[in-house]
Amino acid sequence: MSKFYYFGCSNDDTGHYLWTKEDNEKDWDFMKPGAREPLNTSLDTGYAPEEVNQREGLANVHVFSGWTVVSFWDRSKDKRPGSNSAFIAQGVRTFSEVMDLARALFPKTMARFKFQIVPHKHFDHRKEIGNDIKGERPQPDAAAQGGAGPA
Repeated sequence: MSKFYYFGCSNDDTGHYLWTKEDNEKDWDFMKPGAREPLNTSLDTGYAPEEVNQREGLANVHVFSGWTVVSFWDRSKDKRPGSNSAFIAQGVRTFSEVMDLARALFPKTMARFKFQIVPHKHFDHRKEIGNDIKGERPQPDAAAQGGAGPA
């Protein structure tokens, strides 16, 4: 099965962590610098909608090569402004597919949300970061730039 994570507060804790299983298993390696760039550097508010009111449930969908992130404002456990959650699915998936996985794999977490999670904006970063999850940019196409390429 593809990897699937929840970033946010567990049902028993207000700390924001990356969860591999509901309430009991954190993935510390994923959060280490450089581990899953560019995903780990922006999980805490970086992918949520840029909205002054931070309306709970308003979600951005970010697609990277190999990963899809649905990030939304969430104050169901941590009441402070800027509190957010995200579901991270391995593979390129639709909003609906990610939410179906969230309901299946994190049912208690999903039941805690008293707001509807709705898509706001969709970002496809695959063209910006190339085909590597580390963010390496693809080499320019020599033919497109009028060159013949390496000899």
